[in-house]
Amino acid sequence: MSSNGRVELSDAEVERFTRQGFLCVSEVVSPEEIEALKPLYDEIVQDRMGCTPAAMGCMIRLHERPLLVVYPPEGYIRRLQETLMFRNAIAAVARLYGVPASGVVGGWRLFFKPARYAATEWHQDAAYRPPPHETISVWIPLDPATRESSCLSYIPGSHEGRVVRRHRLEGDHMVTEDVDAAEAVECPIPPTSAIIHHSCTVHCSGANVTEAPRRAFGIVCRAA
Repeated sequence: MSSNGRVELSDAEVERFTRQGFLCVSEVVSPEEIEALKPLYDEIVQDRMGCTPAAMGCMIRLHERPLLVVYPPEGYIRRLQETLMFRNAIAAVARLYGVPASGVVGGWRLFFKPARYAATEWHQDAAYRPPPHETISVWIPLDPATRESSCLSYIPGSHEGRVVRRHRLEGDHMVTEDVDAAEAVECPIPPTSAIIHHSCTVHCSGANVTEAPRRAFGIVCRAA
């Protein structure tokens, strides 16, 4: 991060993303903004699902789903787009696309796993979306993303060729078995960091075996 708080990816980081299909970036968000965003995140989930992420852990019926995803209502979008988190996410993706920040469009998701929640199996985001498969996602946790709390894992280079692998539908989630898990790279990160990945990069997340929810913002980006 530069002295003005903006993320500036180096040439080496761009090359690493191009080669691996994912990239961990530190200091995307300040600790102060993380703390300010937590109540807003919980407010959005409460508004959309009727209870907070912390309360979800008591609702056993929801454990049939491997991941809970919330799309924020329009009224919250402006507040989210005013954050340093959003500006840094867009700046980083613009650098990867090789376009100015004004040439990137980002859509919001809220991802969370309640306490004691199941794993999310291997998949590509591209399996959910029509071509062209060139979207890039920025994943920013509000809670520590550890092995115990369900950090993300990736198969390096699995985005090459922009091939969408065979998936099967389990409930409302896509799953691929065309994976050599021995190649996986686990990516635990603190709340101030982010992971950026290509829509064709195969990834998963483990079970949340802790007693607290794992909350994260996702910004799905495309070149305008």
